[in-house]
Amino acid sequence: MALIIRRRTVLRVLGLAAFAFLVKVLVASPANSPSVSSLYGTSDPNEIRKQNVLDLVTGSDKQLDARKHKFLQARIGRDDRSDLFADIVNDGVQDYWERFQKP
Repeated sequence: MALIIRRRTVLRVLGLAAFAFLVKVLVASPANSPSVSSLYGTSDPNEIRKQNVLDLVTGSDKQLDARKHKFLQARIGRDDRSDLFADIVNDGVQDYWERFQKP
């Protein structure tokens, strides 16, 4: 029995393959491109890299100021009491600082 494939199915498969190839070309970066590596600086894994585009666009490096924004002012003064585990957390932070951070 012969395998019958419709023309529409062949066109869909070819279109899907072309779309996948286009996405691969646009998304995948070349391994040794000088222009791409110059954008990120050195490739040392221990070095902190610069902010990426999403950080710059969303402004995630800036904290929201509750005095400036009205919708954040509902929390001002509401959480003045100490937390349930505040002493345990503070003891853990102090212990970590004394063990690992002090020279």
